[in-house]
Amino acid sequence: MSYDLPDHQSTRYVRPDFNKLANELESYISNELPTKAEELVMESIDDNFDTESYTEEDWQPLSARYKKRKGEGKRILSDTGDMRSGISSDVGDGEITISADTEYAGYHNDGGTTEGRPPRRQFIPTEEHPDTELEQDLYDMIELDINDIIK
Repeated sequence: MSYDLPDHQSTRYVRPDFNKLANELESYISNELPTKAEELVMESIDDNFDTESYTEEDWQPLSARYKKRKGEGKRILSDTGDMRSGISSDVGDGEITISADTEYAGYHNDGGTTEGRPPRRQFIPTEEHPDTELEQDLYDMIELDINDIIK
């Protein structure tokens, strides 16, 4: 025995347009995500200079001798502003490359073991010393963006 629904009670399943969804996700990943991620990374680096810290760990204070030579009230790594203003970013295929055009930026970011080199006052994330909070912010942003796309 079978039962047929009358025409006015029939139901129809409408499936999502998976091709359209795939195209929207591909466009987001290729076009929008890299720029948004780059902005978030650069904001984080700026925040590191503003707070004189990295991942909530304060930078080592200036030595008394250097502080005296530099002058009172001067911020760490902000003598001329050249290092901070010389930081740039480039979006590549699946990565963001951060570079600094001052030769001493690497000494500060990585720290020195050679006498006369400054201690680490990291401001740019590296593979060896990532910024897990920044990474989480990136994942959260991506999750929100993807949720908006699939709705």
